[in-house]
Amino acid sequence: MGLDPCEVRSELRSHPQFPRTQGLELTQFWWGMQAVTTPETIVESMRSMRALELEHRMLAPLRRFKRLPDRALTPTLLALNPITTGAALYRANVQTLATSNYLLSSVQRYQPGGFGNQQHLWHASMPGGIEVFGNHPGSTELLQESRSASPGPWVGNGINPDIGQHFNVLLAQYDLRQRKGFFEGRRHELVHIHFPFVLFDQTRLGPTWVAGRRGNSYIGIVASHHFEQISETEIVQRGTQTGYAVVMADDEEFSSLADFLRELKQSRLSLSAHRLSLASPSGGFELVWKGEFRVNGRPVNTQYPRYESPSVQAPRNPEQLVVTGTDHQLRLDWMASTREETQLVR
Repeated sequence: MGLDPCEVRSELRSHPQFPRTQGLELTQFWWGMQAVTTPETIVESMRSMRALELEHRMLAPLRRFKRLPDRALTPTLLALNPITTGAALYRANVQTLATSNYLLSSVQRYQPGGFGNQQHLWHASMPGGIEVFGNHPGSTELLQESRSASPGPWVGNGINPDIGQHFNVLLAQYDLRQRKGFFEGRRHELVHIHFPFVLFDQTRLGPTWVAGRRGNSYIGIVASHHFEQISETEIVQRGTQTGYAVVMADDEEFSSLADFLRELKQSRLSLSAHRLSLASPSGGFELVWKGEFRVNGRPVNTQYPRYESPSVQAPRNPEQLVVTGTDHQLRLDWMASTREETQLVR
């Protein structure tokens, strides 16, 4: 969850107990979410850097803005388009499906087409320590100047995908034809997936699909372009506009990998313009780049409340949280500054 940088000023100003309006107060909050060089923050960032005479390797990219007047900061930032804007931690709408046999989790519609940094946008876990995830390998020229390299081959994304997840099905669409960024290295025209073949009990790889079984758990990935196996842990999909669908299941639905694969092969994934569509025996899924995400023709809302789970439900900016466990209940009241734990009577 959290806030987007553009929401911080109004949220801090209207806080009922601790309203904050001063530039340094805003900067402290923005920098806490790594929003140092975004259009909303660059002016206050530079004012704070000058006033406090700050020098730090993490702030090295700001040196280029130090002598500019305030009125020129935002236009210059927009003209340069630095990849450091991707370091900001924006609001995250996370969906997680966890069963006794697998987990699939993703951040829905997170800044598609923007620069990434260290954000990990989708992940699948299976028994035996199997972790499957994908990204666009990033490249930065900032390694020697200010910090360790991120985004990198497996860290974050050079260009963020557009992701939509509905329970055990996830669609990811990549468009790498975005404007070149300042500090950006050579952009890789491919996306790759960490798929540890050697840890599965069984795997199968086809021209545009891959599937694996570990114990009672199954994972299948259907691609818009050909898959290329690079190593025993990596598959690659080349191109500037690509996509894939991830499907997970277990032995409650399928009795064998062959049974699971039979249904996976019936799925049809297509990418036309900016529309990624999956037609499968379990339903129809459609992800429009920065547009609607539809399941069986119905729009899916990917703007979530703060919590929506069996143990806790809360709106986006709650005044209190009530967490209900098996034997106890925890109540956190921000307005009253209280924490209460009670034992449940069953």
